[in-house]
Amino acid sequence: MKKITLFFVCLVFAGVNALWAQNVQVSGVVTDAGEPLVGATVAVESGKAYAMTDANGRYTISVPADAVLVFTYTGMTTQKIAVNGRTTIDVLLEDEARRLDDVIVVGYGAVKRSELPVL
Repeated sequence: MKKITLFFVCLVFAGVNALWAQNVQVSGVVTDAGEPLVGATVAVESGKAYAMTDANGRYTISVPADAVLVFTYTGMTTQKIAVNGRTTIDVLLEDEARRLDDVIVVGYGAVKRSELPVL
């Protein structure tokens, strides 16, 4: 009798664990002012999964239902969006405004045409 009871208790805990660990397939489009971003990174904040957008800015990633997705692209602001069980998340990334503190100008001496080597 103890073995049967133990079996059912284990079965119940396995079912509860499976409910907590359910993943959802999330897809969408990452754009910049209406233009798709090719090669944008979509990652789970915990770092356990990631994907990159295709030539049309589309991505698909399998994540836990309660995950937070991080959308990044060079020169754009990073966005964090909670999945909350959704299966479609479209994102608009904005340009990251950066101010240059210093500008370095490198000058090279002018070369006269007669000084150029003949090949």
